[in-house]
Amino acid sequence: MNMLKSTIFVLSAMALQAACAERLTYAGPNGGTWHAAGVWRNEAGASVSWTDGATAVVGDVDIVLNANAVAEGFDWTPASRRTLTGSGRLSVGAGGLVNGGALEANISNVGGLHLTADQTWTSRATSGAGMICLDGMHPVTTAEGVTVTVTGRTQLRWNARAALPATTTFHVVAPAYISFSPGNAAFGSPTVILDGNGNRLSFGNLYDQKNCIDGVLASVLHLRNGADMVFVPGYATQLGIPRIVVDGTPAAGDMSSISGAADTSLTQSQTVVDVASGCCLDFSLTCAEKDVSASFVKTGEGLMKLRSAKAVFTGGVDVRAGTVEIASAAGAGTGPVAVASSATLVLTAAGTLPNDVSGAGTLMRSGTGLLELTGDVSGFSGDMALVSGTLRTPLLGRSVALSEGAAWAVTGEHAYEKDIAPRLAPRSAGTVLAGAGGTCVVGTLETPHRL
Repeated sequence: MNMLKSTIFVLSAMALQAACAERLTYAGPNGGTWHAAGVWRNEAGASVSWTDGATAVVGDVDIVLNANAVAEGFDWTPASRRTLTGSGRLSVGAGGLVNGGALEANISNVGGLHLTADQTWTSRATSGAGMICLDGMHPVTTAEGVTVTVTGRTQLRWNARAALPATTTFHVVAPAYISFSPGNAAFGSPTVILDGNGNRLSFGNLYDQKNCIDGVLASVLHLRNGADMVFVPGYATQLGIPRIVVDGTPAAGDMSSISGAADTSLTQSQTVVDVASGCCLDFSLTCAEKDVSASFVKTGEGLMKLRSAKAVFTGGVDVRAGTVEIASAAGAGTGPVAVASSATLVLTAAGTLPNDVSGAGTLMRSGTGLLELTGDVSGFSGDMALVSGTLRTPLLGRSVALSEGAAWAVTGEHAYEKDIAPRLAPRSAGTVLAGAGGTCVVGTLETPHRL
């Protein structure tokens, strides 16, 4: 409780500091110099020169910064595309960046931007999107532990070259979104939180596809409250973020998704996907791997759907908690699938699943049509529940619960009473079939056998 009170006090103090900072309004000419004498007006209307620590209020003008300046905030209202240029560096405090309109506020000073405190970047636009553009591939740096919250109808156009650390956070709240420029634009390795239904992150354009990897985008990516990440369709890219978190309280029916791009290469040997209870990640990228044997580790009590029609990564899927649904027979790549005792693997695909399956968790079959497990499943010691559709497997050593309308096709030659019946859970009500090339004998009656 004391820590919570201290945190609230610090945040309140920062907000108070930003609110109490002197506001200086630029009154110089279009294209004038930030540090020219007498070009600012204080709140009493008197002509003054710039004083570090004030909040800069700038209207529909270009302005040149040729020496370093420290501003508590930067409130800029362009009525057309306007630019901040020059050789100086602008340091911004808790007052953050504000685009007062729906057009572009372009920050392209060579000295770049330094963020000294937690802050908000926002647009006061009531329609369209007010763009805050960090342009020219100039540096962006932060103090330790800074969080930048991007809100309102803001398009954050990122054409900067940053190497932000993992202790920096960018939190993008709907309807705001980030638009990455082509070329060498980069965040570095911060934590990026995309918050709110819809695509909160746009990569490149028709001429370029941004690689979504640690060192370029983030070391940790949160998809919160139904946020999506959509790659440019038809262009090759890389996905290499060590940890993806899906959280929040999405509206009923909303799920987060990672989609798009015809050809995606996984660059992390292990990607941890932590999906909170009540949340879902729909992963449908067509993906191979680059220079690693790529794998997914699923944690958290929520659901991850593997829906790629063409996934050929080889490291497999480790389901440590919650549920993974394989909704396409190719969705889990070609590597092994391990299901921990507290986890569930749901199979809704039809066709042939090539993966080895092991573990002590629950395997559930639902959906329609026939799904055949052709990998080695001898290491699976958990229970199976067949809810709908048909699942073809070898005879397994653990309990199988059959629901009405579901079918279990058992490969090999087995006597029903001796081999199969002991595996069926009480009150099973489905159908047992003989797998291809095998027989299921009940006395003199061969397949099928209705329960």
